[in-house]
Amino acid sequence: MNRFLILIFLGFSGVALTSCGLKLPADFIQIEPNQSKPALNRGSGPRDISGQLQAKTEYQASPAWIGNVDPDMLPYINEARSEGRNCGDEYFPPVGPVEWNEDLATAALRHTSDMATNAFAGHTGSDGSSAGERIREATNMFRATAEIVNLNRPTYEGSIQGWLNSPGHCRIIMMETFTHIGASVSEGPHRDRPDFIAPYRVVKFAHGMRSSEVEELKNHFSGKNIRVYGASTCGRTDYFILTLRQAGLDFSAYYTDRDDAANSAMWAAIHQQNARQTRVDTPVIVVDDIVVTGVSSLQQLYEETK
Repeated sequence: MNRFLILIFLGFSGVALTSCGLKLPADFIQIEPNQSKPALNRGSGPRDISGQLQAKTEYQASPAWIGNVDPDMLPYINEARSEGRNCGDEYFPPVGPVEWNEDLATAALRHTSDMATNAFAGHTGSDGSSAGERIREATNMFRATAEIVNLNRPTYEGSIQGWLNSPGHCRIIMMETFTHIGASVSEGPHRDRPDFIAPYRVVKFAHGMRSSEVEELKNHFSGKNIRVYGASTCGRTDYFILTLRQAGLDFSAYYTDRDDAANSAMWAAIHQQNARQTRVDTPVIVVDDIVVTGVSSLQQLYEETK
């Protein structure tokens, strides 16, 4: 008898809102940036850290049973989202379609290959990795993530129906928060029947900027000089850096609590607009000559600078 297992993981990578405020140092003296010198922590030109958060691990497939990324799952997910439905006792109205993302699909392929090779179904990988960690190793462009898994559902229709029959999985599929998916299917020995080859499926959901939003923002910020200043302890700063990168924009970024020259440049820009300001919420974004503080999203920066 075919058995069906469906499991759920829903994680939101929190953005720390503490330690995001900066005070003007009592002994503040402006240090002129000097980009031609090697960037040091103290006293030379501001050290651009915009590339430090972009490293991602390329998944090297090693399991014996390796499947494929599965973009054919996308229209089935979007068809389900296009209709309002009850997920348990909670009604979800129709929501817009999600977009395909290859990095999410890579994370899904890593897990289906692992499950098929090691004959298990779950969210903790054989190497101890979590669903969220597998996404972060493939891409750093998303905040909210979810993973749904099934075993031995060979058809798309059967997979979708099984998930929709489960209130928790139904809620994930119908959540407006999610904008992108990646999916994979791998075949391997059934978890409970090693002599039987069964499909293992994974769909990864995530929240990020849609392609239409990215294009609009790229048009607005194209050619502008964007500088990001913030505390290394402020998760909001790091998230904003990742958002800029997802949009494909050119920018520079600096941790002001680790770099005196960057701190000097930030306060100099702030005081050009308000000489009396002694405290700011980070990140501080300078777009050409416009200074915007406490920004939490690129959309917010767009509204402040258009």
